[in-house]
Amino acid sequence: MHLTMMEVFIYPVSGVMKLWHLMLHNVFGVDDQLAWLISLFGLIVTVRSIILPLAWKQFQATRMMVNMRPRLKAVQAEFADRTDADADKEQRAAMNEIYKEHNFSPKAGCFPALIQLPVFIGLYNLLIHMARPVEGIDASLIHPIGFLSSEEVRSFLQTRIWNIPVPAYVSMSAEQFQDLGTNRDEVFWFVLPLVVVASFFTIGNMSYSISRSYLTLDHENRVAVRMNHIIIGMVLIIPLMLISAAMYSPVPSAIVVYWVANNLWTLGQIVVLNFLIDKRYPLTQEFESFQDEAFERRVEKESQRKLFKWSIRKHRLMMLLQPHKFQEHRAAARTAKKEKRAQLNADREQKRLVRQQRNAAKRERREQLKAQKLAEEQAKKDGDAPAQPEPSPAAPQAPEPEPDTPDLADAPTEQFEQQTVSSPPAPPVPPDPPAPPAAPPRPQIPPRGKHALRDDPPRRATTEGA
Repeated sequence: MHLTMMEVFIYPVSGVMKLWHLMLHNVFGVDDQLAWLISLFGLIVTVRSIILPLAWKQFQATRMMVNMRPRLKAVQAEFADRTDADADKEQRAAMNEIYKEHNFSPKAGCFPALIQLPVFIGLYNLLIHMARPVEGIDASLIHPIGFLSSEEVRSFLQTRIWNIPVPAYVSMSAEQFQDLGTNRDEVFWFVLPLVVVASFFTIGNMSYSISRSYLTLDHENRVAVRMNHIIIGMVLIIPLMLISAAMYSPVPSAIVVYWVANNLWTLGQIVVLNFLIDKRYPLTQEFESFQDEAFERRVEKESQRKLFKWSIRKHRLMMLLQPHKFQEHRAAARTAKKEKRAQLNADREQKRLVRQQRNAAKRERREQLKAQKLAEEQAKKDGDAPAQPEPSPAAPQAPEPEPDTPDLADAPTEQFEQQTVSSPPAPPVPPDPPAPPAAPPRPQIPPRGKHALRDDPPRRATTEGA
């Protein structure tokens, strides 16, 4: 059976809800409909409690990162202008040393959020599929959802909260209200107070989170500052979206009840976790001093930016009020913009040059390491091969010394005569045998045909007549 990503997340969440219903209905004898209602809250409590350690890990990692921010910023400023190949390596080593001192892992703050997200997706999709089956509320056959059988899904659809069916929503048609045994006014006045309470908890949750995050906001990070402004604007937008969805969209009343319970639990969990974080991991004095300085620098930059904008607006206004000085104010505005743009481009160019020089140094270092590795591999291959002596150039050999024999011509006459007398007489040499007579020369036969010599007279062909 092919399962989508959402259906995979539904299975574990539906299993938790089924266990709650079986325990309440079969063990404690709670009414079937009341058991489903309590199971809805029990599901939220169980899932939130399971991922509570992950949420604590995320809060803990965030607070550690905040306390390390002054030292990390100092390391980044120290290596900002270095262009050698070892700059990045030494910077990472310095930052890892700081992480090691605080027993911190940069990945610790990412995994809890990544694990919690599928759980919330599975929880919300389970309630959507149960309150709004694909086959319809009045269908004769309803497919099972996760570990919940068709009979259990049908039993959940028959559950009522203060006589309001859980699959009912405000924007239903009159026929659908009649099939469920209710009307629009009853559903409307049941949903409206709940969605207002859910919106109130949402506003409180977001406001408290914004106030807490502003204490540790990175004022030198423009993205973080802008995101903080966006979240402040969403404090009023999200509650309006919840109310609009509950009133004009097919949002079952079971989902509205889930919003109330989930937002209330979230608000209480955030308050408790922040209280424990402040007790166990308070903000350091170093961070508070650094935060004050960063806030002052941010205020100064924003004031300069506002002064520049107001100067441009002033020139534009004077162009309208003083038409005779139109060109003068226009030129002044263009000059101010040009200088501002030149300053920004110079800063960007400086950063680009530093980054380019550092990358060039790193490439050169990689090439050197690659050449060194190749040389080591070649040396290793040469060392493993059998040693073969290279042929050396033949050196000129000295002539062997001849025996020291005296020259008869230079020897004294008396010594020569003495040697002649004392040496025995040589035996007589027999005469050579006579040479055999030479063979007579063979007559030369001139060659014929193609081997004939050129100076031979050509033979004429003779024909005999009959």
